Amino acid sequence: MREREILMPLKAMADKIIDTTAINVHQLKDAVQRHFLSPTAKEKLLALHVTSFGYRYGLPADADIVLDVRFLPNPITLKT
Repeated sequence: MREREILMPLKAMADKIIDTTAINVHQLKDAVQRHFLSPTAKEKLLALHVTSFGYRYGLPADADIVLDVRFLPNPITLKT
């Protein structure tokens, strides 16, 4: 609850908000494509460039969207 209160000003600045509560990953993909791709695009391709960076050094200058996924386990350390 406190997190939502803290993030309210950020939410107010958002151009698009996607509520993922009741949708699956495929529906989320479609929603993102509808928002970011031109309706006249011949192919529904979304280019995604993943860059690792350190918050200590600031955000990458050319980043359009930054997602904090530090809570995810490092795939290299996952046990099979």
